[in-house]
Amino acid sequence: MPSAGGAPGAKLAAKVSGARATTPHRSSYRLPPSKSATFRFGRPNPIIERVLVDKTEVCRGEENFVHVDVSTIDGTEADLRIWLTGDNYLGGNLTGSRIPVRMFGAMSVNSPPMVMVAGWGGTHAEQPLPFVKVKECNADPYLEIRAIRIDGHDLYEFSALMARQPAREVTWSFGDGTSVLSHEATVHHGYDGRRQLSAYAEFLIVATVTDGTGRVLHGYKTLELINQSYWEHRSG
Repeated sequence: MPSAGGAPGAKLAAKVSGARATTPHRSSYRLPPSKSATFRFGRPNPIIERVLVDKTEVCRGEENFVHVDVSTIDGTEADLRIWLTGDNYLGGNLTGSRIPVRMFGAMSVNSPPMVMVAGWGGTHAEQPLPFVKVKECNADPYLEIRAIRIDGHDLYEFSALMARQPAREVTWSFGDGTSVLSHEATVHHGYDGRRQLSAYAEFLIVATVTDGTGRVLHGYKTLELINQSYWEHRSG
């Protein structure tokens, strides 16, 4: 899945390879090759090359990231959609090749959260998340990001909340290369001008605040948009 409408799937590998070299605590899971070369409706399924997490041990509610490397053998990377499904983590609409996740309960070995990938023509793949141990210790306070789509357009109102109260002096990064410092509780940002070179555009929204103790907190949210122009071109 592209970030901010860029190249999807396997092209993420180049972006995160440098980070992997400096974070040996990360853990990844590879699907056996024999399970990655299946077909559906006469088309090859996407190949999940690796699922990786930043931290294999977290405090309850601590921020973590899932990274997904995906490719295809028929050149349909631009049609891929990646998302996370399962229990005991925060958020039900987590999408993209880099997914922020906060776990609030023990991960089940028998039924872990799953990375799901859908491709062109009904093809799909899935793979379990690497095991993450959730410990009873104190995590940083949760900085929540809320996003409201305005009037059916790709204009959004973003709000950052700490303990359900509006945060002030928020530095926003909107996942498309733009950022802004907001002195208000909410901020507006539009994505109408994005390049539509893939089926979906996925943006990682980041809010940064400093609390009353001087601690810097970060909040994360993924935002997935359908690229209508791409679909019209793809469908002929």
